[in-house]
Amino acid sequence: MSEAHASSAKFDDLLLTIARNGEHWRARVEEIDDPDSGLSDGTDYANPGTAKRGAADIARELFGTNVAEEELDWRPIPSD
Repeated sequence: MSEAHASSAKFDDLLLTIARNGEHWRARVEEIDDPDSGLSDGTDYANPGTAKRGAADIARELFGTNVAEEELDWRPIPSD
C-alpha cells in the first residue's frame, strides 16, 4: 500500500493539512471555510510525522490554540 501524499485533521474551527512536496513534506493551517486564512511556516519536513507536529505547532503558535498532537485524527486526502 502506498503512502498518502496529503492528509488533514480538524481541530475546532481549524483545518490542518500536510502534503508531500517533492522529497519533503509541508504543513499548513487554515480556518475551515476560509482558505485565505491559511498559514505555513515554509519548512521542508523530512517525513509525515514531523510535518504533523509542524502543523500542530503552527496551530498553537500562529492561531493561538491549545491543540494536542495526540488528539488529532489525520485522514488521507483523496487525490484526483
